[in-house]
Amino acid sequence: MISKFLSGNNIVLIACILLFSCADSKSRHIGEWSNNDGGRNWVVKFTPDSLVQILDDSIPVLGGPYYKLNDGQPGTCRFEIDYTKNPIWLDIVVFPKDQKKEIGRIKGIVRFISSDKMEWRINPTGERFKNFDNQAPNEVTKFKRLVSGR
Repeated sequence: MISKFLSGNNIVLIACILLFSCADSKSRHIGEWSNNDGGRNWVVKFTPDSLVQILDDSIPVLGGPYYKLNDGQPGTCRFEIDYTKNPIWLDIVVFPKDQKKEIGRIKGIVRFISSDKMEWRINPTGERFKNFDNQAPNEVTKFKRLVSGR
């Protein structure tokens, strides 16, 4: 019975399902995410080419086409995500524009509650959090998907 199921077209169908479901799970962060806790509307945009932009009430705070570093020079903000880690690592990395030398990193962890909800815990002071601590709920930011990048 199993050998009959695993023959011919069924193997191709199973391979396609696995391929597309894995590709989707590795890009589920792509798109625009919103958090409006505390009366402010934060939006985070993750692009397929690893760029990230953070807006506070529609005002760019980090990243974007006109982002400037502290010294006034143009900068670029990228994200790095590692789905092999548990919890998933999601960092924001800052570079001078058109350069590869990293000048800053905000380390974070993320978990996806559903396809349209995620929780992100970042530590701007350096060390990466190891988990989502139930004793520190204020350190976890909850986001809802606005626009899918997929």
